[in-house]
Amino acid sequence: MGTINNGDCDICRKPVQWPSHHGDWNCPHCNQAYAYDEGFGIRLTDAQLTLLRNPPRWIPVSEQLPDDGQSVIACFEGDDMAGQVGEATFNQRGGWFSTEHGAWGASHWMPLPEPPSIEAKQ
Repeated sequence: MGTINNGDCDICRKPVQWPSHHGDWNCPHCNQAYAYDEGFGIRLTDAQLTLLRNPPRWIPVSEQLPDDGQSVIACFEGDDMAGQVGEATFNQRGGWFSTEHGAWGASHWMPLPEPPSIEAKQ
C-alpha cells in the first residue's frame, strides 16, 4: 500500500501522506475522516461523504409531511407561487407558512441543511 503526498489536510492544514488505495481513513493530526477513491483520485470529508451517500431529495407531500413546526425548504404550489422555492414551516393545523410569502400550499419539501460550524473567536 503506497502513499501519495498531495498536500495538507483540509481541516487542520498539516501535511499529510494520503494513501494511494481506495478506502476510508483519518488524518493523523486532527482525525478528520476521509475517503479516497483510486478511480476518481479524490479524497472526501465526512460532510461530503454524507451528502454522496445520502443526497438530499425532494419529498412529495403525498409521500410524507415534515414534523409539526419543522422548518424546511419547500417547493410551493398555486397560481402565483407554482415552482417557487423557499424556506417554510409546516403546521399540522394550519398548513404551510413562509415568512417570505405567507401561507401557501407546497408540493414537495426537503430538510434544511445543517448550519455551518462557526468557531468561537477569542
